[in-house]
Amino acid sequence: MLAKDAPLRAKICMLMLSVLVAEAVSAQSLASIKALAQSVQHFRASFTYTVSSPYWDDEEEHTGSLAVQGAQYRVETGTDVILSHGPDTYVYRPAENQVLITTGEPAFSPVTLFGNFEAFYEAVAMESVQYVGVRHHTVLLRPRDPDASVQEVAVWLRAGDGMITRVQSVDVNSTTMDIRLVDIDLNPRFAPDAFDLSFPESAEVIDLRS
Repeated sequence: MLAKDAPLRAKICMLMLSVLVAEAVSAQSLASIKALAQSVQHFRASFTYTVSSPYWDDEEEHTGSLAVQGAQYRVETGTDVILSHGPDTYVYRPAENQVLITTGEPAFSPVTLFGNFEAFYEAVAMESVQYVGVRHHTVLLRPRDPDASVQEVAVWLRAGDGMITRVQSVDVNSTTMDIRLVDIDLNPRFAPDAFDLSFPESAEVIDLRS
């Protein structure tokens, strides 16, 4: 996918696979989880993510940074800068001097997963776990669209503040992605141009909006 396909990377930025044996999610507990997740819409963090597949010999590992402010987000990796104000998403690839533009909020984006996952996914199981020494709610999500490219997502939410600290997913090709957030700042001061994207005039612009 994922790591090698930039348009698909633009839809993901992050997330990934977990098989949970847990209690069914009640309406009350799901409402609580949704409220927690939606309470965090302004933060900055670093992340590591690994991509693996039963068809590959080696696991890929990458690092990057993520900034979210309401409906805006900026993801930087070693190869891409991904920026969205909604509804358009821009992917700048400096090595290729290329910019890809897509439209519509993808199901696998920071804005969706960090604040509006119920629009694309249903929670089918959850449990309380200790993760990095802190109590978390782990929620297993399945897509509402049976033909979605991502077939299963698990998210780890800190019980105290609702911050998602880990996302794991598996897609239709059995590719697994595991994203872990670190150095989380819930009170960042963003520069006025933090969510602006600049690139050379010579860059090739590929507009994939319909």
